[in-house]
Amino acid sequence: AEASLRAAHDELELRVELRTAELAQANAELRKEVAERRRVEQELRQSKERWRSLVQNAPDLIGTVDREGRIRFLNRLPSRSPVDSVLGVDGVTFAEKAYQAELRRIVDQVVQTGANVTRELAFTATDGTTTWYAISFGPIWQSSTVAEVLFISRNIDHRKKLEQVKDNLIHDVSHELRTPLAKVRMSLELLGEIAGKQDPDHDRIERVSRL
Repeated sequence: AEASLRAAHDELELRVELRTAELAQANAELRKEVAERRRVEQELRQSKERWRSLVQNAPDLIGTVDREGRIRFLNRLPSRSPVDSVLGVDGVTFAEKAYQAELRRIVDQVVQTGANVTRELAFTATDGTTTWYAISFGPIWQSSTVAEVLFISRNIDHRKKLEQVKDNLIHDVSHELRTPLAKVRMSLELLGEIAGKQDPDHDRIERVSRL
């Protein structure tokens, strides 16, 4: 009986030792897993902070809209108004009326095809001013579906104004160049009428007026 009791005691101690070792190993693995998770969370937090700093300090307007075109995120507003004032609003409504239908088609195209699209569009800010932007649109994927549309907008208002000045200048110069020629042609036609067909210089005057 005593031998049986001792054997049972020894077996129990062995089981306790084995269980203690298993628990110690499990505890070590748990601590390792917790440490790894904390490391990943810290890296993720740092990554998010870098991304936020990059986006918030970017010279361009960066944001996202959902599949219906509602603004989900925007790094800032040109007018320095609170960003919260436009979140959830249909972003298409901020485009000039002449470009709203095109902007709607672009959002739908990116959602349906996942394609990248670049356009130059005019927008009306919350303070009523109109500004031109060169905008790059791209998909944000989630489970093989385009969940949102990313857009990066660069202000090209200065370039557009220079283009307008250039076009006006070309128009004015062309007009000034055409005006003297028109006056000369009218003078030659008048001279031809005065000279009459019997004048020996009539044919030459007519030929010059047609140049």
